[in-house]
Amino acid sequence: MSVNEGIELMALSDIRPTEEIIESHLEAIKASIKSGGYITTALCVEEDTGVLMDGHHRFRALQALGYTYAPVLRLSYDDVEVINNLQGRKMDPQEIIDRGMEGLLYPPKTTKHIFSMDLSCYIPLTSLGADGPPDARIHFDLI
Repeated sequence: MSVNEGIELMALSDIRPTEEIIESHLEAIKASIKSGGYITTALCVEEDTGVLMDGHHRFRALQALGYTYAPVLRLSYDDVEVINNLQGRKMDPQEIIDRGMEGLLYPPKTTKHIFSMDLSCYIPLTSLGADGPPDARIHFDLI
């Protein structure tokens, strides 16, 4: 997949996290996002529910920095392998979706989603709504 292909903006309020984060990592990620001026890795969400597969720390950093949108790639669990990172066993995607929809968060780094596509993007922070809502229908196909 090429950089930015299929990536779109999604309201942070529509994204359903599934894991807690490691608070000590948050400040470094916020500083990295602010200094770079761009998001360089899309968040991955389940295509129908908005359940967050990958990018929990970036998600929380964007919230903390006052942004209202994030670049996301919508995927199906049919296209993603997921294992329990702590136990090394496969996980049931429906359990992850259910917990995300109910707000029952796993401990940090419990799930490991394995993607066959490139998650790279180059989305300017100015597109993410800190200074007013962008057009959430914008799709970033290629830059």
